[in-house]
Formats: sequence, structure tokens, C-alpha cells
Amino acid sequence: MEDHYFGNIKGNILEFMEDVDHELYRKGIPLKTRHNEVAPNQFELAPLYQEENLAIDHNLQIMETLIKVADKHSMVALLHEKPFAGVNGSGKHFNWSIVDNTGTNYFEPSKSPLKNISFLLAISAVLLGIKKFGGILRASVADAGNDYKLGANEAPPAIMSVYLGEFINDLLDLIEKASTINEKEVNEITLGIQNLPKVNKDYSDRNRTSTVAFTGNKFEFRALGSSSSPAESGTTLNLIAAYGFDEIYKRIEAKKGDDVKRKALEVVKEIITETKDIRFEKNGYSQDWHEEAVKRGLPNAKNTPQALKLFLTDDVIKVFSKYNILTERELRSKIEVKLEGYVKRQKRLNTNMR
Repeated sequence: MEDHYFGNIKGNILEFMEDVDHELYRKGIPLKTRHNEVAPNQFELAPLYQEENLAIDHNLQIMETLIKVADKHSMVALLHEKPFAGVNGSGKHFNWSIVDNTGTNYFEPSKSPLKNISFLLAISAVLLGIKKFGGILRASVADAGNDYKLGANEAPPAIMSVYLGEFINDLLDLIEKASTINEKEVNEITLGIQNLPKVNKDYSDRNRTSTVAFTGNKFEFRALGSSSSPAESGTTLNLIAAYGFDEIYKRIEAKKGDDVKRKALEVVKEIITETKDIRFEKNGYSQDWHEEAVKRGLPNAKNTPQALKLFLTDDVIKVFSKYNILTERELRSKIEVKLEGYVKRQKRLNTNMR
């Protein structure tokens, strides 16, 4: 009964984790936490928050270090998403924010009214991007091992929805209900953001069934498999945000008048209405949500082949090419390689499970 989430880590496991700590520290990868997880002999660790490129490189080194150090301790580190049927599998949480070269985090509510407009625009850009390209966010985590885990009452469902928390949701609803965006409305809205309570970070992290959750000053993408590189998810989130900001810029430029703040909030108001379908605050595991998602027209790719097809729609091919990420030929080649890898891994999994 002592082997539970809040229990002490067993002595031999603690020795292993301390060795992992020391090895990673030598490589310049400090960890911030380690603890038991819910499955037997399952544990969690988390590195410090870093710039995306570096964080992804460090994540891959952590995986390699876990395997090597485990072997020295006569153990095996299982990075498979679902190594045993009937118990919880493993995954990664991708914490993602947008910070400029001055250190300003655009997902951090501020006491400055001007910066709060930036906050609303950044949130809107992500909502707009996920509304348009949520399918490829799902495809970015498509993998044979992850197919066994997504939606299995331990990971978020394969439906890409966004949880913003009570305070942000109420604020967006306030903006949407405003009949016109005048100076009075602008002041009320910016004051609302300014007064967001500090406990917002805790409130926004309460729904663990959400695929994408706003957690105070960042978004947390919770569908990544434990054996996968975070690189593709990071690329996809960056692409989604780039599309959203690009679209917002075009809309602001197209509006008449010189009041940029008013025009920006008018665009935010439009996007809030357009993206309401992807906002969901309740239980993502429930059958009601799966039925509701169908009504809202949200994609729900239940396996890797279905998900990878979403990379090959005309809109996706165009946006990858537009931002010089992948040409159509490169994108199709990538999907071929992924499908081949899926088939090979599925064969290995089926062999091991018999």
C-alpha cells in the first residue's frame, strides 16, 4: 500500500534516479522534479523550462540517459507508451509559450493595457490555428505505441480541443458579447485581464482530460507519446501560431480607421466566435464529448494511418510550403516513412503481446 503516487521512492529506484540526475547535470540538463506515478514502477521527471530547440535536444538526451543508466543498475527503462495492458501507460507534456527577444511572454497577462492586447491576440492566434489545423496537431503525435494510449482514460482523447480555464473563458465570453468595441469596452476588457487573479495558474490546470490546456502563462500539449521526439509537435505548434498571427495581421490591416487597439479587439472578437467549437471545459473522456465533437465537426483520427492522412490535405500542403517548412514532395515522403515505421512497429508490438 506504500507504493502509490505520494509514497516514498524505493531505495534502488532512488539510487537510479540520483545517478540519472548526476549524469544529466554533467550534460547541462538540470531536472526540477521527480516522483512516483500511478502505475507500478512508473516514475516522472521534468527538466527546467528552456528555449524550444535546446529543450527538444535535451529531451532526447534524457531518454538516452535513462536507458543507459538503467542498464548499469540492472534495470530496463521502458519508454513504450503502453508496455502493459490494464495499467497506465506513459507520455510527455509539451509546455509551450511564445517569448520575444526581450523576454516578454505573450501568454502572460500583464498590468499594462497595451500588453494585454498582445495577450489576447496571442491566445486568439493559437485558437485560430488549432481551429484550422487541429488535425495535424493530432497527426504530429501519431505512432503505433501512442495509439494504445490516446483516449484510454489516462491520456487526452484524440480530439484536439482547448481548455482555457474559468477566468480566460469568462473574459473571452465578455468580449464576444460586446455589441460594439468602443473605448469604454476596450477599457473594461483590458481591466478584466489586468485583474486576473494570481491563482489562475492553478484554476486553469484543473482539467487533466484536455488535449491542449492553457496553464497560466503557457499552453500544455498533453498527447505526446513517451517514446517520441517532441520536435514534430513543436514544429506543428509553431506553424499553427504562425498561421494564426498571419491571419490576424491581415484582418487588422483590412479594417478601416486609425485606432489599432479597437481594430485588434474587433478581430479578437471575430476569432472568439469562429473558434468557439474547439473550446471545451468539461470531461474529455466522456462519451458525450465524443458525440458533441462530431456535431462540432472536429476531427477524431482514432489511429495513426487515419491521422497521417490529415497531413496530405490541400490546405496543409499549402501552409507547410508557405512557411518554408516542407515542400509537398518532402511532406509526402515523410508520411511514407512514418507509415513504414508504423507497420514495422505494429508487427513488433503484436509479436511481443502474444
